[in-house]
Amino acid sequence: MSFNIVSAKVSGIPNASGWTQVHEFKPEEEEKLQKRGHLFAVFSTKKKEEGLDSVTSGRELLSRLHEEYFGNMDIQAFIALKNAVAKVSDEFSKTWGDVEISTVVLLEDVVYSAAVGGGKVAIYRDGAIATILESGGLETIAASGYPKEGDYIILGSKLFFENIPLGTLKASLEGPDLSSSIESLAPQVSANENSGNMGAVVIGFGKKIILEAIREALPIKESASVIKSKTTMLFQNTIKKIAGIVTKVVPERKIYVREKRLDDQAGVGRKTTFYVGIVLLILLFVSIGFGIKQNLTKRYKSTYQEELTLARNNLNEAETIFSTDPKIARELFLDTQTKVSDLLSRKIEDKELSSLSERVKEKEGEILGIYKEEPVLYLDLSLLSSGFRGDKVIFSGGNIFVFDKNGKKIVKIAIDTKKTQIVAGPEQVDGANDIFAYQDSVYGVFSDGIYSLGTAKKKVIEKTWDGDIFAYAYTGNTYLLDKAANIIWRYQGTGDGFGAKQNWIAPKITPDFKNAKQIVIDGTIWVLSDPFNISRFSQGSPQAFKPQGVYPNIQNITAIHSNEENKYIYLLDKEGGRIVVLEKNGNYKAQYQSDKFKEGTGIIVSEKTSKAVILTK
Repeated sequence: MSFNIVSAKVSGIPNASGWTQVHEFKPEEEEKLQKRGHLFAVFSTKKKEEGLDSVTSGRELLSRLHEEYFGNMDIQAFIALKNAVAKVSDEFSKTWGDVEISTVVLLEDVVYSAAVGGGKVAIYRDGAIATILESGGLETIAASGYPKEGDYIILGSKLFFENIPLGTLKASLEGPDLSSSIESLAPQVSANENSGNMGAVVIGFGKKIILEAIREALPIKESASVIKSKTTMLFQNTIKKIAGIVTKVVPERKIYVREKRLDDQAGVGRKTTFYVGIVLLILLFVSIGFGIKQNLTKRYKSTYQEELTLARNNLNEAETIFSTDPKIARELFLDTQTKVSDLLSRKIEDKELSSLSERVKEKEGEILGIYKEEPVLYLDLSLLSSGFRGDKVIFSGGNIFVFDKNGKKIVKIAIDTKKTQIVAGPEQVDGANDIFAYQDSVYGVFSDGIYSLGTAKKKVIEKTWDGDIFAYAYTGNTYLLDKAANIIWRYQGTGDGFGAKQNWIAPKITPDFKNAKQIVIDGTIWVLSDPFNISRFSQGSPQAFKPQGVYPNIQNITAIHSNEENKYIYLLDKEGGRIVVLEKNGNYKAQYQSDKFKEGTGIIVSEKTSKAVILTK
């Protein structure tokens, strides 16, 4: 099937404001038509130089657009269109200044659109106009979708949409003839002082044309009488065959021999005709039944077929572009996932839907990076010490340290061998509010300062702060986040202790640490705060950081983990029952989901040993 496509164009007169050109191209080569479709474009620029010939310049831009879009036929059309618009815009904006480009491609009943520099694409459907794309600046944006019968796609320059009232545009689209209606806008466009930068193309989608393949054609030279004769003979032969079948099927009756009469032969003929009529009537009812069933099936499918087709195409597109544009691929995949879930919730039974649902499940890990994992028990610490309950877990030098505040114990576990020992008991840990570690050394934060623990308890840092602090050791130095002072203090290691404190925060920088709840260091300093916020600092100054592309969005984080050996930063989302993995620039990488994670209070990850350990109570 394909729509009956009509189009109309309007463009202003080049003047001091600039010039606009509109373009339509439908390839004659079958391969290009099948892979690239029917192209429409509007491009506009402001005059920057005297003598800039709009016709020649327009041809130059158009030629480059064709080269980029129709050049490499191996690239998927949607990607090729977006890339072509982006590249042409980048090239010409360097010499012309502002360049607007709006494009639409019709390919196999799918509409692809791309715009840049202010170009816009809109749709008129069911009496309303809605925006599909509205570009701005140098970023090229693109979209795809399925048109319906009666739709109009409008692509135009920014000033066209700004200067033609919405009501006027709607009224022109509601006229009986598209060309005449759009031509009625020409006087308004020409009279406008910004006429040079006004132009648009309107594409109408009429009733679909159904093409049927005719397998055999009657010879043209045969006369009507010959055809009629053949048809009659065919009908008579068919009747004879049906009569033969009926004779076999109908129960045998007793035959009495008597003198033949003319009316006897007529009776036999009437009986044969009667049975044939019954068979034909049965066949008629059967065919009507099949027709009704097919019609009901068709009507049933029509209630969801468009959504199913769009979901399938979005998944195909997501798989195609994932390696080059994972962000858009994930958006397309999520849209597919939503549509499939909606169709399944409506109890729709369709083999294609079932197959698509299986594909979505198979591709979820690859495209969304979602892995449903059932964690196994790493270590039951209550077996080591009766009643042991972990309050905090930290990691340093290949060792896991777990702090039981109420039990007044600290346990050390070698992550690769699970070798476990109690490194400090109640006589040393009593009164400790927090712990941190560096390699094999463990430290406790007490009300009067910081002590090294283990073979002996020794004060290494005097208390000079008020309120709560969070401590972390890195490269032999100790860093204290002072919530009340909004400062991170640095204490340099001296071999047998630590030197005087130094303000690690750069001059004129005043961070807000009043809601901080964790500090982690991997070369840069990460601070986790409530409500959910992760701050990143380097050389005393804040660095831009924001999680990107996480779905569902992060609402709250219980704990984070990173170190200098890990490539990624790990977030424990207790409420969501997941571990979210981010690149250190904030880009989403993956997530692991399990109801067990809802019991977690802390997390450490060793990429070297491929282990993530979640502390639960």
